[in-house]
Amino acid sequence: MKKVLIAFLMFLPMMANADVVEVEGIYYDLIAKGHLAKVTSHPEGNYKGEIIIPESFNYMGESYTVVSIATSAFMHANITSVEIPNSVTTIEHAAFYYCQRLRKITIGNGIQTISNQVFDYCYNIESVFISDLASWCKIEFNTYGGSNPLNNSDLYLNGEKVTELVIPSNVTSISENAFAGCSSLTSVTIPGSVTSMGRFVFRGCENLVSATFENGVSAIGSRIFDGCSKLKTVIFANTVTSIGEGAFFSCSSLERIDFPNNISSIGEWSFGYCKSLKELTIPCSVNSIGKSAFYECDGLKTITIAECDNLWSIGEGAFEKCKELADFYCYTNQVPWANEYTFRESYIEYANLHVKSNLVNDFKNTVPWKYFGNIVALTGETPETPKCSKPSISYTHGKLTFSCETEGAEFVATISDTDIKTYYSNEISLTASYVVTVYATAIGYENSDVTTATLCWLEADPRTEGMTIDVVEARGNPILIQSNNGTMTISGVADRDKIIVYAASGLMVGSANVLGTSTSIATGLRRGEIAIVKIGNKTIKVVMQ
Repeated sequence: MKKVLIAFLMFLPMMANADVVEVEGIYYDLIAKGHLAKVTSHPEGNYKGEIIIPESFNYMGESYTVVSIATSAFMHANITSVEIPNSVTTIEHAAFYYCQRLRKITIGNGIQTISNQVFDYCYNIESVFISDLASWCKIEFNTYGGSNPLNNSDLYLNGEKVTELVIPSNVTSISENAFAGCSSLTSVTIPGSVTSMGRFVFRGCENLVSATFENGVSAIGSRIFDGCSKLKTVIFANTVTSIGEGAFFSCSSLERIDFPNNISSIGEWSFGYCKSLKELTIPCSVNSIGKSAFYECDGLKTITIAECDNLWSIGEGAFEKCKELADFYCYTNQVPWANEYTFRESYIEYANLHVKSNLVNDFKNTVPWKYFGNIVALTGETPETPKCSKPSISYTHGKLTFSCETEGAEFVATISDTDIKTYYSNEISLTASYVVTVYATAIGYENSDVTTATLCWLEADPRTEGMTIDVVEARGNPILIQSNNGTMTISGVADRDKIIVYAASGLMVGSANVLGTSTSIATGLRRGEIAIVKIGNKTIKVVMQ
């Protein structure tokens, strides 16, 4: 009593303001009306050694219950261990911040909230002791960081180290970060009673090897196993319907995933960087695969999508950087929608796509599936894809016209101007010659062969009627030159008497007198050889097709 009385006299001015008292080396803020106490900071910063916080104490003839630990109460203190009683419900901001000698923590069953940065920079915590798992699962850990003392620490339940963690069947939810960083865990079992899990529940559990979800669990929380680099085996309950964003992100040792048949969605980044995953089968119940779901699973060789009508969406980058992908087996009854970047940097131009025989042509005409190097039927009998007819080219009334015998065909044309050059002289001779290439494309058909033609104009007398002096409109006759298998066809030369064709060596290889609007000349030149066509005074260079 003498010690308490001396302390009372010493801190009488302080008590008048904040009711701070010291009892057996621990300082408290008192809430007199409720007979409650909050552990607070040492006025001289001298907390050290082993700290045992009592559930209650007597002061001046009154009993006080300890219910919380104040902000910064033990900040920078040289304490080595701390025992927090069942009566404490809240640990406030930065309460044990930078306690670098702290190695052992005992936490009571009454804790409801641990605020942010409570254990920040407590790098040497080795063990955390609890007596009730259900109570631990309910603690609200602040998401800002540093609120969970388990980071790189071992967990002890009633004095025994927890390696094979089994969540009790009376637990219905697990709080965010509840076991994050726990180094003693090698396996976890989550019962069917758990209906919700916060993010990062087992994030960074570096020694965790296996996880089991029992029947009743319906959703795998976001980032739940983020960074569990030794996790190899996951057993899903049949009741699981969704896997959250980043649930198994960077689980680089995960070798196999057996998805339940009731799962409907695979979240974004859910299996990103799972580099040991070699085979993957997605059940028919899935209707969406999120963005980057299997990003950089660079050991993944085989992907199989089960027979279904449900799979309607594969997100951007879902299989990006899966560089070892060799075979994609798609048993769907329709072409799944996929983003053009779904397989980005996965070298699918060297991979095989196996699909139903009646859908081969549909896949061949759909992005990004068309980019697979080999698209074959699952039965091994791939129907031959018809080819679009080679288009023809004509020029009338200032317009190029393309036509093709394949119904519904569209045309892709390229026109290059041989006059588009850079010159370094005081004279430029313009040939006004264009090379036109075009091919036909249609759904269900391979692209046609390319048709090539040369379009040019022959000079004619300018028209001067009705024009003022020095202003005339040049007039030219359009000439269209096409070649096929050594034969050259020239259109638009009705007014010219003679056409002569020379090889690049200067040897004449054919000639014709024009009859009607077009003429054909057999040249004997091979594909790719240069032909010099002389029409009147104009000479045109043509590459044989």
